[in-house]
Amino acid sequence: MTSQILAKGKVLISEPFLQDPHFERSVIYLVEHNAKGSLGFVLNNKIASDMNKQLKGELGIKNDLYQGGPVELNTLHFLHQNDAIQDAVEIQKGIFWGGHIEQAIQTIEILPQSQSAYKFFLGYSGWAAGQLQEEVKENTWIISDIHSAFIFGEALESQKFWSKMMKKQGTDWQLLFNAPKHYFLN
Repeated sequence: MTSQILAKGKVLISEPFLQDPHFERSVIYLVEHNAKGSLGFVLNNKIASDMNKQLKGELGIKNDLYQGGPVELNTLHFLHQNDAIQDAVEIQKGIFWGGHIEQAIQTIEILPQSQSAYKFFLGYSGWAAGQLQEEVKENTWIISDIHSAFIFGEALESQKFWSKMMKKQGTDWQLLFNAPKHYFLN
């Protein structure tokens, strides 16, 4: 169900007809929301296969990389479920942001079965103070809750993941969650 209260641990689901190429059909997990602004990661924008392979090799990680947003694309961030990672910030029960990246990479090397408990992002999505609240008022975003199984247990493919999240919003959105991206071309 939809909960219109902005807070860390919530997701922003782009409205179906948003044309911004950075956020079209995106689901963004908020890790920070306060008087200074908001920060989150696009959960369903996996970096293209060839580029992903190259970057994983350069960064020394095994996990696929996602583009977290259009801000500071030269930075690496991660969400995880490992409460032992030093300096990690708990966003909601069992979901952590950041910490010592070397410790995370080493954990994945030692315990390959833990790989699915980590999601890596290049860049992030950010809003200045009050900016996100204005976008919500303009109906750009649907605010919702998310369970860790959706973040860590799913293949976060753009259209499918967005559709699943829209489906969870109830009957008001039922006609739109399967609408084609470029409906105006039909």
